[in-house]
Amino acid sequence: MTTTPGTPGPIPVLLYHCVAPDPSAWIAPFTVSAAALRRHLEIITASGRTPITLSQLRDGIGGQAALPAQPVVITFDEEQWRAKQRSHQCVPAEARGDFL
Repeated sequence: MTTTPGTPGPIPVLLYHCVAPDPSAWIAPFTVSAAALRRHLEIITASGRTPITLSQLRDGIGGQAALPAQPVVITFDEEQWRAKQRSHQCVPAEARGDFL
């Protein structure tokens, strides 16, 4: 979490390394299924948090934009993102719903 004067308190930053049904052994401990990710997103939504991008966080901390009352940043590991982007499977549709 990050806290900066003028922001709405601690801001959770969640990092997902891999979203896959059958991950390789080396990444398995850092992997969630699409169903688990979907459940996480439902819990975040139910908690009243508003997802923001890293750019929005930067602008909010820098005083260039207002942040929502309860922001949360959700990020994905860059290398996993690039690898999965090539196959269009980074975040499976069943996990995304209307959230991402």
